[in-house]
Amino acid sequence: MLSSISLVTAFPLNDTWALLGRRCAKYPMMASLLEMAKLNEGIVIDVGANGGCEMFHALRKGRRVIGVECLGSAYHELLSMSAIGEHPNATLLHVCASNGTRIADLNLARDSSSLIEANVRKTRSELRKVPTVGRVREPVVLVPLDEVLSPAERVAVIKVDVQGTEYEVLQGLRRTIVRDRPLISYEDDAKFLNSSDLGRMLRELGYACRDLGHYDKVCTHALASSGS
Repeated sequence: MLSSISLVTAFPLNDTWALLGRRCAKYPMMASLLEMAKLNEGIVIDVGANGGCEMFHALRKGRRVIGVECLGSAYHELLSMSAIGEHPNATLLHVCASNGTRIADLNLARDSSSLIEANVRKTRSELRKVPTVGRVREPVVLVPLDEVLSPAERVAVIKVDVQGTEYEVLQGLRRTIVRDRPLISYEDDAKFLNSSDLGRMLRELGYACRDLGHYDKVCTHALASSGS
């Protein structure tokens, strides 16, 4: 289980940090989420941290961040970014979040949309993302994040962008969600097989969701949004 790490704000703002800031200015979603959750104490969980921009925005706001990345190449890219991989408030996990511990096959798409095939409708556009020559899949281990997160750390924001596994990821965080009532953002797309189940689960847990833009939704708990 991850141990609690105290907040450290003194981090050198080097050229790598500035370069990442310029690149991530085009992806302001996490900044918007943190503004909505500015009264919420706790850490940020970024599930599907590919690219590092959501982690960057949270770190810049002084939050401690746990970034979870399933795709091996994307995880190693994050590690190589000194602004993230060496930041004292950042923890990177190379694990595939889900609702149980088991082995699955991850499609190795050419873009950021690598995906676990069983969770996505096999549309032509999705199948085009999967390479047809060379190594096309890799075995991965799925793990519920409730089993590895420290109960000593309160969670303020959960962002999930995992190409169709959002329902399973949040099922695996159910204990944390019930305990902390964090702000939740997730990608909702009709091609994902369990999108309706996810919306139903969050409503049952006391959440109301609205569109944040494109395919993203943001969900707040009734008690949390009232300041309780």
